[in-house]
Amino acid sequence: MRKNVFSSVLFILFVFLLVPLPAFAAPEVHDFLSVEGMKNVKTVLVMPVTVPKSVSDPSISDAIKTKWAELVLAKQKTAAYKLITPKQLLERHRSTTGARVKTQVSEAALAHQAMSLAPRYVDAVLSLNIIKCDYAGVRHTQKFEDKLSFEEKYEWEEGKWVVKNEPVEDRELKPAWTERFIDVDMRLELWSTKKEQNALIYSCQVTEHESERAYNGKLPLLTDIAPQCMGIAMKRLPVK
Repeated sequence: MRKNVFSSVLFILFVFLLVPLPAFAAPEVHDFLSVEGMKNVKTVLVMPVTVPKSVSDPSISDAIKTKWAELVLAKQKTAAYKLITPKQLLERHRSTTGARVKTQVSEAALAHQAMSLAPRYVDAVLSLNIIKCDYAGVRHTQKFEDKLSFEEKYEWEEGKWVVKNEPVEDRELKPAWTERFIDVDMRLELWSTKKEQNALIYSCQVTEHESERAYNGKLPLLTDIAPQCMGIAMKRLPVK
């Protein structure tokens, strides 16, 4: 009995491995790095990820924010510089100066307060701006397409019948249709907070604009593709 159960489990695992997993088309990536600027980075303020208002689905926003928190935590373990949140910076300001700081406010308000104090406590500011995260569509009008097929014909040659494939040209009407696209665009930036520098240290723009044809007719979920693009950008951010 146990042998049969074990064999069944192995068979299910074998079938699972044979099933093709959904693959993502490679996004377009453009980045910039100031090597000299990166050498001066010891502490970094991490701003909350910004999501455009056009992203109305809360599940997408939640997936993006969750992934950002995970990526920041993972980067902290490998980076030679220290990553701190707006709340941590404000708490440091309060303990250093004794000033009253409102921390029971919105995430945006916390970020705004921390940004104004950033030059005093950190060397750079890290931000991720989601520019686009949606599906797009292009309407194609109906059109005639040339079609080439082959037809079997029998011919008598040298005392026997020979089968030949003769080309047959035809035209068929392709009805109007809508081609859907993944439309994701984001930019990761690391800026110096020092007035004498105040320059871009690193940036990475990741763009995914692929037709459903690249995914065999079925587009991936935005809750999957957006975090994947975020991971690509964060992975390219230098750790020292």
